[in-house]
Amino acid sequence: MVGKSAMRRGQRQVSSCSACLANTPYCAACRQRQQLPLISRDGLRTLRPTQGRRQGFGLFDAIYVLTTASSWSRSGNETVAHFRGARVGPIVHVVNGTALDEAHSVQLSLKSGEGRHLLAVSWSHAAVARHALASGFDPILVVEDDVWFLVNASATLDGILRSLPPTWRCLRLGYSYRRARHCTFDQTHGVAAVRGRDVRSSVAVAYHGGGIALVANQTFYNFYNPSVMAIDTRLSRLFIEEHLALPPLATQASKLNHLATAYGLLSICCNVSVSQARIYALDRYQIGFKSEHRLGSRWTLGVGRPVFPGVQDSNDEM
Repeated sequence: MVGKSAMRRGQRQVSSCSACLANTPYCAACRQRQQLPLISRDGLRTLRPTQGRRQGFGLFDAIYVLTTASSWSRSGNETVAHFRGARVGPIVHVVNGTALDEAHSVQLSLKSGEGRHLLAVSWSHAAVARHALASGFDPILVVEDDVWFLVNASATLDGILRSLPPTWRCLRLGYSYRRARHCTFDQTHGVAAVRGRDVRSSVAVAYHGGGIALVANQTFYNFYNPSVMAIDTRLSRLFIEEHLALPPLATQASKLNHLATAYGLLSICCNVSVSQARIYALDRYQIGFKSEHRLGSRWTLGVGRPVFPGVQDSNDEM
């Protein structure tokens, strides 16, 4: 529970609405009035579908990139070039996370380090979901601005999205897999449906149908019990089942160790040991999830430029 001084700061900076201070940055009425702050809405015209057929990333009604004003000013052109190279588009909404953070400044001031970052990202997902609901966008994809996509990810994603059941709610293109009790693996299209799991990372998450509404209504913070379950771990609680691209189609430069956790997922999905899963991955996909010489030609940043840095294959924590 926060002190009275923090509550007074909250009254000045967040809202005069007592319901907001008692529970979240915004009560239901306040959340409805909030506008999603956009830096830009970029149309990547080179990616528009031919002959009226939507495909790959174009199957999403909207794609949102979470960034900050300073980050986009510094590297926005490079990010757009990467999206073109990975065939992400045709329309990308660039979300100003800085403006969202300012709206939650009191709550964020009570957190530090990674906890602060996770809370900020979580509120961004909720704000994006509310924008998608109001705009009638379904399905949607939410990515962070430092995402890397696997070469030909768009073609693989096309097959995944067309193979998913109509009731799917959540699909992660990149993740850190910890454990799962049940897995159904569609090897043809490269997607696993998992239940009873611990899966993390919000680097690239797609929402569909009721999944968008569930995320839109998440609050993530309570002044009287300020523990946080961030969006990446909360997804495992929100949805009985979620889908994971296997192999992963997205990753982050700062979290390359997440790739190796896909061996653990492949292991339980195929009912083999982790060592056997490594052999299977090399045989079926011609890649090792952490092998520099194989991944180097398959991950892109910029227009088709491979940039996977040196990562030694090791016994990383699964």
